[in-house]
Amino acid sequence: MTDEPKPEGSEPTAAPDWSLLPRHPEQFFGLTAGFDRRVLKQSYNRLLRRYKPEKYPQEFQKLRAAYEELERRLRYSGSRHSEEEPTPWRTASAPTRAVNDTLPAENPASSAPPSARKRSPSRDLKTLVELLESRAETPEQLYQQLCQVATKSPPDYYALAVLSEVVLPNQPNTFLSWLVKGLKQWPHDAGLGRLLYEVLRLEVPLAQLPKYLISLSKSLSSDCFYELTEGGWQRLLQSDDLQQFAHTIKVCEQHQAGTQQLGDSLTQKLTFTLQALRYTLWKDRTDWSETAWDFIEDHDNELPNHLHQDLDVLAYVRQYLAVREDFIAIGPLNEELDRVLHRALTSNQLESDEAMQQINLRLLDNPALLSASFPIDGPEVSIPFYILWRWAAEEAAARYAAGSSTDQEIGLWMNSIRESLPKTLSKTRFTNTLWKCTVHLKNWLVWGTAIVTAGVVLVTTTAAILVPLSSLVKDRSDFQQATTAAAVIVAIACAVVTLIYTLKFQNSRIDKNWEKIPKRFARSCYRQAWRKDAFDFLKHSHLDYFSYAQLIQRQSRDDWRAGLFVELVQRDYALAMYSIAQQFRL
Repeated sequence: MTDEPKPEGSEPTAAPDWSLLPRHPEQFFGLTAGFDRRVLKQSYNRLLRRYKPEKYPQEFQKLRAAYEELERRLRYSGSRHSEEEPTPWRTASAPTRAVNDTLPAENPASSAPPSARKRSPSRDLKTLVELLESRAETPEQLYQQLCQVATKSPPDYYALAVLSEVVLPNQPNTFLSWLVKGLKQWPHDAGLGRLLYEVLRLEVPLAQLPKYLISLSKSLSSDCFYELTEGGWQRLLQSDDLQQFAHTIKVCEQHQAGTQQLGDSLTQKLTFTLQALRYTLWKDRTDWSETAWDFIEDHDNELPNHLHQDLDVLAYVRQYLAVREDFIAIGPLNEELDRVLHRALTSNQLESDEAMQQINLRLLDNPALLSASFPIDGPEVSIPFYILWRWAAEEAAARYAAGSSTDQEIGLWMNSIRESLPKTLSKTRFTNTLWKCTVHLKNWLVWGTAIVTAGVVLVTTTAAILVPLSSLVKDRSDFQQATTAAAVIVAIACAVVTLIYTLKFQNSRIDKNWEKIPKRFARSCYRQAWRKDAFDFLKHSHLDYFSYAQLIQRQSRDDWRAGLFVELVQRDYALAMYSIAQQFRL
């Protein structure tokens, strides 16, 4: 019996078949034809929640390697039809194009005549291993025989790469040289491509990487160069030597421009550029990032659909970097959050997930600190940060917990919201009393202004009519009395019209200016009590932020204070970030 670790979590799926890795990652993840990056990520997260890295490190390494391999291939191709995906080194009918297999001068088979090479048969890897183990043939003999094969298969190139290190120990780079020769003849072979990717990612010394990448840019075609060398580029970018990166990529692009532009050459370069920008945007002191961004924008219409989310993330990164210094200046927590966000976008998953989990658990234990770092009247610089943080944190949380609040869970908390919201709004009694007084004061002000204005109009109109008439009709008392009465009636009519106008139109003007007063009171109440109640409710209910905002909005129709409370909740980034942090506690 095998020592299969017992998986964690509540998802009742069968244990995966680990024997399928590394050759059959699609079958291992249970992927069907036409799967994309989203489907792959869901399957990966589901397995990762069962085989967590701290408890199952070996299984995690296998999972991560298989996921990265498929994810990289999907980024450069879009989607995969698993039943059509060739397994590593499955024999094909013919190579895609012929190349010159000229070997190094030290090659012991270089003197073999062409006719001899054509008659030599290809051997599968299993047969070669058996011959070596039985010592029926020496490595030198097998190496010579494989060199004589006219049309070599991908396994032949792999065997030659391995044997060359034994047969030609003093000749450098023979392993990599044979891999490149194989990829020239079989440019889309999964096995050779994975080998080259891993060699550049793990084995080539960092100081020699630029030289290797430049050399490969002369040898590999434009429709596979960036995908196969991405492992080396990532190491170069993570070394923070962006000057060296900018120089190396410039030289490689010049060499690639001189190669034959095949099939998906543009897609390859767009995909690579988006990936590289995730690193360079943060600290690039050269002009490469701006040039690369211009290249992306110039080919926006040609960008494959599966890369649009990557472009959106980079657009938000650019927005955030424009206000990054202002965001960090708010407080120490903001500076720490910035470091974690940077790590989440540029570091490996294990390191970034650990940092993300630690800081989110800290936020849960200290919501007051979170509130101080994201004040309700704070600057707008928090918006681009929150957008990126939400994306990065939820990506990490998905690898630890399954999903957010369901509709059923939301419905269960509806009655609780209905009961607790009035209690929350009734807190801060002094402020509420003052609030009611200001409402009455506003009504008195409206009516008082209308009455005073109407009185002034009445007196002014009466005086304006009677004073001239009194000087004209001093001797005719009856006419004077009638005229006075008419003047008074006209004045009263004018006063009534003025009163109506004031109540109707002046009231709207007062309301416009008056809106600021209740909002100030609401912010005061929110800081004193309402915000704490909101944090407490999220803590006990585990509702996500948007579900909570939706529930209180439904209860705010009959209470204008509740309406202001909803507005403040919808602007509270501290509350939103607390909700995200709760996913790491589940």
